Amino acid sequence: MQKEIQDWEAKVVLLTNEIDRLRLLLQKRDEEIQQWQLKCQKLEQLLQELNILREKNRVLNLEIDRLTQENTELETENCQLKQQMVNINDLQVRINDLLMLCVQLFTEIECLRSRVVQSKKQVEEMRRSSLAAFRI
Repeated sequence: MQKEIQDWEAKVVLLTNEIDRLRLLLQKRDEEIQQWQLKCQKLEQLLQELNILREKNRVLNLEIDRLTQENTELETENCQLKQQMVNINDLQVRINDLLMLCVQLFTEIECLRSRVVQSKKQVEEMRRSSLAAFRI
């Protein structure tokens, strides 16, 4: 009987050791589960942040598309305005040329008027002198 008790005590010691080992293993597994739960929470948080960033990215891409379109329109308008400026500059050069021509023509007209007045005076002088011979 003593032998049986010793066998049972040995079995109890073995089982106690096994229980302790299993408790330690269970405790480690619980810690691993907690770590995985924390990782899972962090991943869920990161996933939410990713979704928020994707939405922001979508909105920003829409804004980029809108601004690109606006930029294209402004570039087109800028080209048109540049062409208008070229046309205006061409017209300004033409106006300046015409103003110079007008000044030249007015000068020539004044010169011709002066010559006409001079010629009228000469004609009047000649008329007086030819009439003066008949009056004497």
